[in-house]
This record gives sequence, structure tokens and C-alpha cells, in this order.
Amino acid sequence: LNPDSDGDGKVEKWEVEVYNRIKDADADRSGSINVKELFGVIKGAAESDRQKRVFRRLFGVSVLF
Repeated sequence: LNPDSDGDGKVEKWEVEVYNRIKDADADRSGSINVKELFGVIKGAAESDRQKRVFRRLFGVSVLF
């Protein structure tokens, strides 16, 4: 895998982050991501988004008090 996804010859921070997430998603280290591994990544992203929303709401409520 080449993390330079846009082919500009420079590896940007976001490209490294995406590359690392893809590499980490390959739980069985087979060199490819199967459906189970893909769904694990999607589930993790959804849970992270949910946690961020809950934190923002709690922060907003705490500011009001």
C-alpha cells in the first residue's frame, strides 16, 4: 500500500492517518480487508461519532449550569 493516495508525491498527515486505519483494520494480517474487518472499522467510527455527540451534549449542559 502507498499512503500517497492523491499521487502528488507528498504523504500528508491525513493520508498517513487513513493508511494506518486501513492497516490496523487488517486484523488477521492477510494483506487485505474482509467484510468482517470492514464492518469493525465502520462500527468503531460510528461509536466514536456517538461518543463525541454525547460529550458535546454533556459539555453544553455543564456550561449552562
